Amino acid sequence: MLRRHRSYSPFRGSTAHLLVINTCTITFTPHSCSLIIRPIARLVFKQERKEGNFRFAHMRLRTFLTEVTFYQAGLAERAQLDRALQPVLSNQLQLVMWRWLLTACTVGLEYAGALLNYTCLGLVVFTGESHGW
Repeated sequence: MLRRHRSYSPFRGSTAHLLVINTCTITFTPHSCSLIIRPIARLVFKQERKEGNFRFAHMRLRTFLTEVTFYQAGLAERAQLDRALQPVLSNQLQLVMWRWLLTACTVGLEYAGALLNYTCLGLVVFTGESHGW
């Protein structure tokens, strides 16, 4: 009678580890994205306030257009509007950078999650551990 012996498989037992890693990834992915979303929410609030201040300055100019024309204060009003626009643009740049980081993080985690899932499935199928299921 021939005895069958098991060959050494370097992947044996690693599927359980990958399932634990997969579960941890699913659990902690929303937390990592929420760490990026919180500053974005604050920046969006600040952006709305700064845009409101800029709109107010612009409406003030439109309201007093006749007076500005009579006193030839166009250059002073333009400088004031430029000063009101600068915080809007600087905050918008920060907002764009944080949104880019959120998008990169989201896409990276999506690809990592898919790769991890297919790795778990591939190890189970190709190591033969699926026969006991």
